[in-house]
Amino acid sequence: MNKKEAFFKNLSKEKMEKLQSHFRLFLDKKTEDLDADARSIVYLAWLWKNGLVTKGQNGFYEFDEHTAGVSLSDYEDINFAETTYMPGSYNLESLYIQYNLERIIAIL
Repeated sequence: MNKKEAFFKNLSKEKMEKLQSHFRLFLDKKTEDLDADARSIVYLAWLWKNGLVTKGQNGFYEFDEHTAGVSLSDYEDINFAETTYMPGSYNLESLYIQYNLERIIAIL
């Protein structure tokens, strides 16, 4: 079991319900479970909460893939509102802002 799967397996039902409620604000449909993108965003919030997301030398936020147990490229295709993608940014800061990771971090 990878780190991301283990994280979700150990997430309480109460926290999962709060997270589902949070994501209903961003999705067009009512959801009973988090889709793959939402799960990646929640895991990113957990990485951020635990100090694993840092600003790299290029000025963009990043994390060590080995320590995190996921790839930075997993975050390249998640929808975000900005129309310009900056190569090497992995969208992490844009995702933080758009999906209100501060609130997700508080839930976690």
